[in-house]
Amino acid sequence: MASPYFTAPVAAVIAVQSVAELRAVASNLFVAGALARLLGITSPQKFYDWSTTSTAADDAVNVIKPDDIGGGAPGRWLASNVAAAALAAVPTIGDKDLSPLATSGNNSTTGLTISATPTADGAVTVRVNGIVYNLGNGVKTSHCYFSVDGGLTARLIKDITTGDTLFWNGPTVGLELVPADDVDFAYDV
Repeated sequence: MASPYFTAPVAAVIAVQSVAELRAVASNLFVAGALARLLGITSPQKFYDWSTTSTAADDAVNVIKPDDIGGGAPGRWLASNVAAAALAAVPTIGDKDLSPLATSGNNSTTGLTISATPTADGAVTVRVNGIVYNLGNGVKTSHCYFSVDGGLTARLIKDITTGDTLFWNGPTVGLELVPADDVDFAYDV
């Protein structure tokens, strides 16, 4: 039975106290996408992604080569800023209880802008009166989408940034917005 929680094979996550300890872990235990955390380094915390193809030189900071990999053979731990940012992200407390402009038809501006750039290309959820609506990912055909150019093009979710405006597709949803509606954006910063 397929797992309801994962859409890809599960990759190992390991935690070690030092670079030396990470080098000592057998490399045959890892697949692409594995994540390692150095617990002994706390400011800033260090996270590494496993690369099955990298042959970069071990510098004990950005690249770590396991002891059991010889010479120029591939397989390295590469420093990951994305993993650190994602683990440090917190839900935004802003962008709640927003009052939209009245909309009419597809591609209507709500007048609502996102007040911060979501962390690590994170997801954004749009709720109207407590109901979640589908946010377009680079397409204008979903219930709503963010745009930087007055609604001409839809942003990819990973590219949403401070100041982007929410556009609404009333006929697609079957509901136009009015100023009495309560709009919330949920995302991590």
